[in-house]
Formats: sequence, C-alpha cells, structure tokens
Amino acid sequence: MLTIKERPATVYDFMKLKDYKPWKGWRRTAKTINFSLVFGCAPGRFGQTLRDKGFTEADCDELIQDAHLQESYKQYKEKKAGKLDELGIKYITCAQFMRDGFFSGYKGLEDRITREQNYGVAHGFVRAWHGPFRHTPALKLIHFGSNGMPDGADNKFWSKYASEQKNIACNSTIQTMEVRIAFPCIHWLCQTVKKWGLKSYMWNMTHDSQDWVLYDKEEKLVEALVKYCCTYEREPVYGIHMGVDCEVSDLSTPENREKMMYHHGEGVEIGDIHEELAKYNKLMGTNLELPPLDL
Repeated sequence: MLTIKERPATVYDFMKLKDYKPWKGWRRTAKTINFSLVFGCAPGRFGQTLRDKGFTEADCDELIQDAHLQESYKQYKEKKAGKLDELGIKYITCAQFMRDGFFSGYKGLEDRITREQNYGVAHGFVRAWHGPFRHTPALKLIHFGSNGMPDGADNKFWSKYASEQKNIACNSTIQTMEVRIAFPCIHWLCQTVKKWGLKSYMWNMTHDSQDWVLYDKEEKLVEALVKYCCTYEREPVYGIHMGVDCEVSDLSTPENREKMMYHHGEGVEIGDIHEELAKYNKLMGTNLELPPLDL
C-alpha cells in the first residue's frame, strides 16, 4: 500500500527543481531579490531591476491582486504622478512589497545596511570585520540632509553617484568575505593539483564559480577535490554550510563546442574525495595522498 504524506518544501527540495520551469524562473527572480536588497537597493531601483530580470507586467498584476496591494498602488500613483508611467508604478508597488517582506524576514539586515552607509559617510571608508577596507571619500565630501539624501546643490549634481557609493559602502563588507573564502580555495586546489601532477587545471573564476579543464580520467577526482575544499566549514560557529554544484560540458567535438561553449553543462553527482582518490590510485597505479586542508 502506498502512503503519501505532505510536508513543507525545504530549500533542498527547491534547489532540485532549479533547472525546470516554472521554478527556474522563480529562482532567477529570487536571486535578483536577494542580491539587490542585501546590497541596499532602494524601491525605485529595485523595481527597475525586477523589470530588467524578467519580472513581467503580468507578474506585477498577479502580485498586486494576490497580495491585496491595490491601496499601495493607488498611493504610489498619486505620489509619483508625472514621474512614473502606469507600468513603472506597478513595478515600484511590487518592489516595495517584496522589500518590506524581505527585511521583515531577516531581522537586523536593514539596520546593518544603514550602519555601513552611515559609517562610509562619516569616515570616508568602510571596513570588513576580518580586516579589508574600501575607500568611499565622496560620501564624506557630499553634504547629506536629515533624510539621508544629498542636500542643496549636491542633490542636483551628485544624487545618483551618492546612491551608488552608499551601495558600495554596504556591499563591500560582504563581497570581501567572498574573497576571503575563495582565494585560499584557489591556492589550495591549484597547489594540490600541481603536487599530484594532474593534467586538469582551473582556468577561470568568477565570484564563487570556478571553471576547470578536466581530463577524462581525472574528472571525478577533481570534482570531489573541489567539493571537499569548498565545503570545508571555515566558520562553524555560525552554522553556515557551503554547498557545491557541478556542471560538465564535453567540448571534444565541434558540435558540442558550438552547443555548450560559454553555456551551462549537465549537472553531475559529486563523489566523496576519499573514495574517488582511492579509485584513481587503483586505476592509475599511483599513491597520491590528500594534503592537509589548511585554509
């Protein structure tokens, strides 16, 4: 007898569906929301970001209807009369709703953004908790009013630039953490591959994404090695687990190069490093050992 039980969907359930419609589009929209708001995007700019990333007018209409945002839409229509067209008002209405929901779900995040921006205004730089700092001298030179916006002539000439600099002030302290994690990984992986005498090599890295040239006999070993290194728990006190996905493109034929070059490949399961290393040693007659993971 088959018994089906319902349970709330987890983030892991959602991630398994990330390559399929309609979830593929939802993930893209969710990613846009997360990065934009974590980096201090204001409602107006956030609305434009949603528009650029494929959130359609039909999506806006559906959200306004389902979330009962008609009154908010009406208020924005009066407030932005002559400044935004009807479609722009729909986007900023949805953007404000998403923004409010995001910050109500992540307590303290909006305060952190404001704190970093105010620090940049007061000191002309911001500093990450682990040391690196980013200069923001323009923020110290621009005169800001009590509303947090450039005042007087500075508002006319420097409003957009000041907004960009404030975004830099709040996102630099986050992005430097990515560098702190990524660079030691790059160094350890490249040194290990070199020490083992493998033909595979890393040829590019963008943000948190690594690009490798993999030789067929080394593929599973290198995939497992990357996962082993990049999922190492550097900050266990925060309970943050790093995950790794792997996609492989076979570019050995002209047809595949035309189809897959600069595109995502096919997802693969990544094995355990100790098991894959044992398999490789047996296959190749080697005696490679895993170096200490000192990051």
